[in-house]
Amino acid sequence: MITQDLHDKIESLITQKGLELYDIELLKENESMILRISIFKQEGISLDDCENISTLIAPLLDVELSDLEAYHLEVSSPGVERNLKKPKHFLCSIGQKVAVTMSNKAIINGILESYNTEEITIKEILKPAKKKQNNLKESSQEVKTHIIKLNETKKVKTIFDWDSYAL
Repeated sequence: MITQDLHDKIESLITQKGLELYDIELLKENESMILRISIFKQEGISLDDCENISTLIAPLLDVELSDLEAYHLEVSSPGVERNLKKPKHFLCSIGQKVAVTMSNKAIINGILESYNTEEITIKEILKPAKKKQNNLKESSQEVKTHIIKLNETKKVKTIFDWDSYAL
């Protein structure tokens, strides 16, 4: 069990290295216990960051979780596409593209503009209507702003925009 005290100790160690604790999960996958610690920084997480944090916190975990059955420690970034559940998740994702699944199963894709404990603001860029043959004017993109109550959402997650990714 990850107590609040242990959570705070892990977070303190990670913060000392200039990173942020994104999430801690203790879960069972294929009969194995996994302690998954996700770390974050705006510039992105490197393999060295993960290795350094793993080495740093392993001794603490050996002492604090000595009564826990055998587990595997995973330290990683939260990933490009991740579910937003906690206030910190939303705050770290402002300015990123998200998909919001509403309780009625409607999906809104757009840029996360703002967050507070009750609602989020999403800027949806609407695709322009197809041009008519006779009309030579370029159509500009329309933007629609949605203020969405969090209690009306089923899931909010960041999404990777392949169209803007260039090699």
